Amino acid sequence: MGKSILTTALVVITLILASFTQRKPNQDPPVKNIVLVHGAFVDGSGWEPVYKILVKKGYNVSTKEVARLIEDAATAASK
Repeated sequence: MGKSILTTALVVITLILASFTQRKPNQDPPVKNIVLVHGAFVDGSGWEPVYKILVKKGYNVSTKEVARLIEDAATAASK
């Protein structure tokens, strides 16, 4: 199961990077923020290899679990 997640993540990363190379010269540089979300009864540690690759390439990367996102949204809504 771990290999399938990593393979899927690498395909997504490849597609993202390919889309950045097609920008026009007069456009603003692309935003380099990526959020990796994990859920289904496991934590975000499965994203560690992908996280390291993206950070090395200069991206700002955050990892979140679905439960934590819901908790953060509830906290923000209560303020």
